[in-house]
Amino acid sequence: MKNYLLLVIFSLALLNRFSLPTSSLFTDQETSNGNALAAGTLDLTVDDNQGSNVQNFTFNDLVPGDSKSNIFTLKNIGSVPGKPTICIKNVTNVESTGTTEFESDGNPGELGASLLVNSKINSFSLVDVDTSLDTLNNYCWSPSNAGDSEFASTGANIIDYNETATFELLFTLPLNVDNNIQGDSVNFDVEFNLEQQ
Repeated sequence: MKNYLLLVIFSLALLNRFSLPTSSLFTDQETSNGNALAAGTLDLTVDDNQGSNVQNFTFNDLVPGDSKSNIFTLKNIGSVPGKPTICIKNVTNVESTGTTEFESDGNPGELGASLLVNSKINSFSLVDVDTSLDTLNNYCWSPSNAGDSEFASTGANIIDYNETATFELLFTLPLNVDNNIQGDSVNFDVEFNLEQQ
């Protein structure tokens, strides 16, 4: 048994001595350090204001034949291009509480039905004919609307980073309105949205 053990040890030593050398291939490694991903931003301002700071407008003492307008400047201060949508919302007519025979007629106010509105994007008309404010309640102008092709022709269909577009609302009180609008008022919201393109 002793001889057998010596033979195994001698065989292993001999095998180790004459085994083939190991080989290695050339290698090289490079590392790209400090990689990062960041989400872009979509951030709209209206007349350089945001959120509840967007300024409202008021036109008082309108009489038949008056025309008034308000221009909003939309600007994308984010890093991602966006598609604008502008909506008239929450049109609410308010009846006058005055004492002339034409005021306090029991109706909810007729000014919104009589007041005609036209809209423009970058000075191009979005409405071919004047439309009453009441009719525009919950209406949105958008490049997605087939009838609002002026967005594309004026370049306002997409507002890129640091780019502006102007949106104008023009109000006209026609000469032929009825006396029942005396003292009435109308309130509404203008909602501005910018959606990632």
